[in-house]
Amino acid sequence: IGERGVTLSGGQKQRVALARAVYSSRRILVVDDCLSAVDAHTAKHILTECLLGQTPLMLGRTRVLVTHHVSACMPHADYMAVLHDGRVTACGTPDAVQSQGGMSCEIQELELELTRKQQAEQAAADAASKAVEGESVNSAAMLANVNDMRCEDDYVTELLAKLAEQRGADPATIDLAELDDMLVEDEEREHGYVRPGIWTDYMRMCGPPLFWVLLVASLLVDNSASILQNYQLRLWMNSSSSDNGSPPSHSVVFWLTTYTLAGMLTRVIGQASSIVQTVGTLRAARLYHERLFARVISATPRFFDKTPIGRVISRFSRDMSPIDGYVLSGITDLAGDVIQIISMVVIVSSVVPPFVIIALLLG
Repeated sequence: IGERGVTLSGGQKQRVALARAVYSSRRILVVDDCLSAVDAHTAKHILTECLLGQTPLMLGRTRVLVTHHVSACMPHADYMAVLHDGRVTACGTPDAVQSQGGMSCEIQELELELTRKQQAEQAAADAASKAVEGESVNSAAMLANVNDMRCEDDYVTELLAKLAEQRGADPATIDLAELDDMLVEDEEREHGYVRPGIWTDYMRMCGPPLFWVLLVASLLVDNSASILQNYQLRLWMNSSSSDNGSPPSHSVVFWLTTYTLAGMLTRVIGQASSIVQTVGTLRAARLYHERLFARVISATPRFFDKTPIGRVISRFSRDMSPIDGYVLSGITDLAGDVIQIISMVVIVSSVVPPFVIIALLLG
């Protein structure tokens, strides 16, 4: 039936909603004027076969019906309330309401209002039919064809044919099944690796070149502080295990203080790197969200007809989650691992120079 019932007429939408309510598991049904958008024959069929039906679907269920068809529904009601200008003017069993007086006038007013409404709709339909076809159409025949299944199928087919013409296809050469596929387009997905242009666009969204300089510098300093902390621990161990028996050059308090300061420096630099990363992530997420929002707002009505609303919501929630969370984090982790590997190679090569030759041969 398309997104939000794009292929359904008003009466069809109302009957689909009624069917959903009937097939639900609720014991109480509140039905708001389900007889208004259908002709008299269909209204009688809905009332007798659906609302008053003794099928297992309706057995033991309480039905609350709001309607203007008082004369048709009143003989079947167990309790009724008459509303006028937002107030209850009469309530009780149908016999009790009628015995209160004034009920016949209320019914006449409602029936007169309903008749005028139907006549206005009929006149509008006649005028539209004359303008399109250039000929007079019998109003009774028109109302009879409103709920004819063949006419509803023609309505759907005509709508699908218009959609096919908008897509540049020939309605005469495409069957109904192929036209149905045009109502909701399949979601397009790209497979394989992410193109370099997308990565550069994301990096540009995160911030200017100065942002990336600060981020790389914070990673370098963080890694250097971690190495410095380990080197300070090595010096402490060497000073306490001298072979000549001389006393250590510094006290334990000195080494504990320097080691604590080195650890605090490492944590501070790490937090600064995390703050820079968070700022870039929020900036990229905000810009991507604004760009996506602008595209959706400026989309044509046809886009919302062929795109399920759940898919649009998914773009703003699940699909935005990687940008809000772990894309820049993944880039930062990769850069940190590369810097750490380079640092390890440099340190090992400075201690064991032949390692450079072995690394190049294995490289």
